[in-house]
Amino acid sequence: MGWDGMHEIPNPSPLNAMMDSSSTASASAPAPAASTHSSDSGGPAAALSAAVATASRRFQHLLDRSTPYVGRRWLGLAGVVLVYALRAWFVGGYYIVTYALGIYLLNLLIAFLSPQVDPELAEVLGEGPALPTRSSDEFRPFVRRLPEFKFWLSIVKVGACL
Repeated sequence: MGWDGMHEIPNPSPLNAMMDSSSTASASAPAPAASTHSSDSGGPAAALSAAVATASRRFQHLLDRSTPYVGRRWLGLAGVVLVYALRAWFVGGYYIVTYALGIYLLNLLIAFLSPQVDPELAEVLGEGPALPTRSSDEFRPFVRRLPEFKFWLSIVKVGACL
């Protein structure tokens, strides 16, 4: 066979190609041992991953601490929305982004105000809301499709991206 590859017969079978690559891989030199230093264990990717995990834990801690303060959460969110509205007004732009944001917020509001189980669909299926039959049962007349905290959190995530 020549160096130009003209006389080689191509092998289209994937199984044979895997067999050829495994025979060449076993003949190659072994991989170097991993470093035992903790500061250089994964390089920049590991450092970034650790930083993201730390930031995620801190954000979750703040969310957990803010859960009981409903009024303060919504007041803070109103401030963020006001700052965005003033920014869009004075810059004189962001109209398409604001329009899309309004549609998304309207979708969230509809989900927040809607019941988890559609009463019309439940009537058709015969699974209407039932009254409690035992003293241990709890009567929940209205369960939201989107709970208040998730509604607030979705709006905060949108505000954080702007």
